[in-house]
Amino acid sequence: MYDDTQTATPGLWREPTTLHYDEPEDWYVDHTYEDRLSGRHRLRLSAYVDGRLVDSWTEPVDGTRWQPHADRHDAEHTPPPPPAPPVPAWQRTLDWLCAVAGGATALAELTAEPAPEEPPDLSALDLPTRTLVSSTRVPLERLESVAPEEEMAAVRRCLRLLWQEASTPARLPSGTPLVAGAAWIVGKANGWFGAGGWLPQSALAEALEISNLSNAGQRLKRHLIDPWPHVMTPRFTFAAEIEPYGRPELLTPSLRRRLVRLRDRAYADRDAAAAA
Repeated sequence: MYDDTQTATPGLWREPTTLHYDEPEDWYVDHTYEDRLSGRHRLRLSAYVDGRLVDSWTEPVDGTRWQPHADRHDAEHTPPPPPAPPVPAWQRTLDWLCAVAGGATALAELTAEPAPEEPPDLSALDLPTRTLVSSTRVPLERLESVAPEEEMAAVRRCLRLLWQEASTPARLPSGTPLVAGAAWIVGKANGWFGAGGWLPQSALAEALEISNLSNAGQRLKRHLIDPWPHVMTPRFTFAAEIEPYGRPELLTPSLRRRLVRLRDRAYADRDAAAAA
């Protein structure tokens, strides 16, 4: 081992020297990470004369060119943050229901009863919109041959929303494309289509004597539906087939009843968790 009180050896120039350290000896033993962050000087410097260690001392590392090394060591020893607690099932359910119904207030006000029927007052509409309304009579009659009344009422509400809320109603299609698009929007909002659905698009398209509904529906959706923030779909049999449009006017009574039951169960679980 190196002796810090060596004397000169014949034939070699070496004067006696005693090393001086300004840190206690226990600095050289292993320290915990917390010790190194407790304000001690972390940068150790050594002085050599003719290749011989003559002094060693510590200084703060902050602000020196060696600080990146200290920062990297800190990052390596910093434990990762604990994972976020899992979102309760009732919260995921309420988030999804809010997306379907159009927010927490709309969800709280949701009932099993459909939105009231309000036949359009043709005298209050401008000529282009009156023409649009009149052009839907025959296609709606064709659609009634395959869709029950509850579903037809939702389609009519969707049409009314379209010609009331479209920024330029004159740019909406008329007749069959307009009805087909409204039927597609309502079908997606209520889970008619897909593996869990009960009313295939092909049956509606055949009744309307067109090849498909989706082309017209995609063009009309932008007039009516704003993008809703993505939410995780709950693991319900019917939930995966429902598009969360945030428009309760589009929901049929059968779906409303299911949503209200889910909402009330989620509310009860939320209250139980808060009381626990």
